Amino acid sequence: MYIISMATLNHGMSRFVLIVYRNAVAALTMAPFALLLERKIKPMLTIPIFLKIMALGFLEPILATSKADSRACNTHQHHSHLPL
Repeated sequence: MYIISMATLNHGMSRFVLIVYRNAVAALTMAPFALLLERKIKPMLTIPIFLKIMALGFLEPILATSKADSRACNTHQHHSHLPL
């Protein structure tokens, strides 16, 4: 997958488009197995579980952005010894 990703990115495909394609292929590949193998297993979706899923759904973009920002800050700190 790494080789295909790098080849498509080097040919000009957007990172975001590649992510959407990868998720679509993964969903289409795994959906038949999930439908067939877990057809009879249906766990209860309780209110606490639903609230945790919703909280993670809302917080994930914030956490991903702050993680990316902290990486950028760490990269800049590494080169802080260079004169301006």
